[in-house]
Amino acid sequence: MTVRDLADEWIAYSTRDLASASFLLGMRPLPSEIICFHCQQSAEKSLKAILALWDRSIPRTHALDQLLGLLVPEAPSLAVLEADAAALTEYGSNIRYPEEKPLSESKARDAIAAAERVLSAVKTILG
Repeated sequence: MTVRDLADEWIAYSTRDLASASFLLGMRPLPSEIICFHCQQSAEKSLKAILALWDRSIPRTHALDQLLGLLVPEAPSLAVLEADAAALTEYGSNIRYPEEKPLSESKARDAIAAAERVLSAVKTILG
């Protein structure tokens, strides 16, 4: 498998997570926490696609700011994603537990928009 093939696989997984999040918007009651989790996963896999293409080690982390920190020095255009990364990172683990407060539909829609921006920016880098 080439680095390009691996990067494309990461993007395919990212795209499926984002499609799942969008599909879940139609459910009632709305599973906002699950939607937000899939959005975080989409962004994470998008960023890891770049590391794969660059033949870099891919850390086992859900911290999007950490992943961006590995990428921005060579792809400064990704710096615009810092706010999206910060917003989505918390959905990688914290919201998956029942003690957490439910998220609003607005938060779910914002998470989808953020994940779409990350995927779009990464696709631009990947060419």
